Amino acid sequence: MVVLLLANPAAGQGMLDAFSYEGLRVAGIGFEAGAMSADRLERELAVSLRVDAGLFAPNIRPLLGVTVFRSRYTAEHVAEFENRLRGVVTDPTKDFTIAVGEISLLDIAVEGDLQAIANPGGGFSPYIGLGVGVHLRDADGVAIAGTFVEDALQTMAATVNGSMGFEIGLTRSLRLSLDLRGMYGSGFVIATGRAGLWIRLPGETR
Repeated sequence: MVVLLLANPAAGQGMLDAFSYEGLRVAGIGFEAGAMSADRLERELAVSLRVDAGLFAPNIRPLLGVTVFRSRYTAEHVAEFENRLRGVVTDPTKDFTIAVGEISLLDIAVEGDLQAIANPGGGFSPYIGLGVGVHLRDADGVAIAGTFVEDALQTMAATVNGSMGFEIGLTRSLRLSLDLRGMYGSGFVIATGRAGLWIRLPGETR
């Protein structure tokens, strides 16, 4: 491909011309909500606020968003933690219990995506995308409060995101979205299925 571009500079220039900042604008604002499922956490509701930044190239759009959810570590993982603690306690009677209780986790993710969308602005617009995210996590629990365990769970982590879904035009300015998203990084695998309502702002679509 590189050889072809060198042999035909006009073709290479035409390909690069497809990418332009001229189409970038606030093209829409969407609110999405749905179920979050993770390998160590209980299933909970996740909510997102997202901004469509227009078209960076034909059928390629950048999106920025914030996703928030609060969940609890599963009883299975808490029980595993309790058993580990029992294993390091020296007690000749062995007649004791350890009850850690609930450990919750608040996750706030700032995400950026590039999506390839077919038929943008049309009645039915499927898409697929890749992106990255930065997650701010805050853990809470009576047993871990003020300990290094709480400090260790209060972290900032990066993830790689993949998404697919479609939009349906309801009116000229309102669109319904159905979105499946997977996130991987820093010890967590998270999947969400969300439905959303988008407000499309007027402007030229190319």
